[in-house]
Amino acid sequence: MMNFDQIQLSDNALTDYLKGDTRKKALVQITDLKAIENRQCDEGNLVHYRITIADATSTCSSCILNTDLNHLVESALIKANTLIYIKDIALDMVDDNTNRSMLIINDVDIVQTNSGTIDHNSRNAELYQQSNVQMTSHVLQSLSTINRNIVQPKSSSTNYFDAKRHNDESILKPSDHAMPIAIAQINQYNNGWSMKGIVANKSNVHHYKNSRGEGTLFSLDLQDSTGEIQITAFNNECSRLFSIIEIGQVYVLANASVKPANQQYNKLSSIYEIIATSQTSVSHTSIDDFIHVPISKYNFIRLNEIAMQQADAYL
Repeated sequence: MMNFDQIQLSDNALTDYLKGDTRKKALVQITDLKAIENRQCDEGNLVHYRITIADATSTCSSCILNTDLNHLVESALIKANTLIYIKDIALDMVDDNTNRSMLIINDVDIVQTNSGTIDHNSRNAELYQQSNVQMTSHVLQSLSTINRNIVQPKSSSTNYFDAKRHNDESILKPSDHAMPIAIAQINQYNNGWSMKGIVANKSNVHHYKNSRGEGTLFSLDLQDSTGEIQITAFNNECSRLFSIIEIGQVYVLANASVKPANQQYNKLSSIYEIIATSQTSVSHTSIDDFIHVPISKYNFIRLNEIAMQQADAYL
């Protein structure tokens, strides 16, 4: 039987979500759930569920389940005290002059349905508790638009801890970086990130010479389902990484430098590029449910638009 004293909910996940950092995957507990009416949307009598969730340090009652997850409530997989592992969550800022927001939960793993109440300190730190009807209505209208236009991933009832148990069946605290971030989320302000993608292109080793010296370099294009980015390795990193990276293979890359893309040499869509450093790690892995990678991406233009492109533009 699961020992609830051994369960460690994620730290500060709700605070991060409400600050706009929705990349983190988090283990939380649902402490309350209620059905709410949405008379202003055009989805008929579709029920929406508002939930209160708790992490290790706080609770938040300003949460809405995406309607794609309704079947989990209706089948009693999600109810009060259920432990869930949040895989996809969005922040909806409400324009009602209150500077308040709501969290929309899009995808989860069910960790434990019939869970006991976990003893943690979150009861003393309620984040933005509210019963603002106008705010809830605004979010539900947003959800109706989202559900019509976006195909949401199907949630899974896989137990997140199946791969996280010790031999003694104790439960481990999930790491803040257990999952790589999407390539589209890479920016200069990320810390401690890793990303996962397929190598769509790899250059040969080139020799360069400029006012700062000479050396060698190679570059590669890494893609996932959200975007693409160029990675360049110079000198020692060129020698270290060139032989281990192959086109068509999937890798996890971490601890590299992010900078604005030099459009003179970088023709990819990302506004950033990555420079490998002595701390950069690259490990071969496989495609899994986290990443659905396109082999090729094309940005087509009409023939009659070619004449309007700038000289030396890459088409």
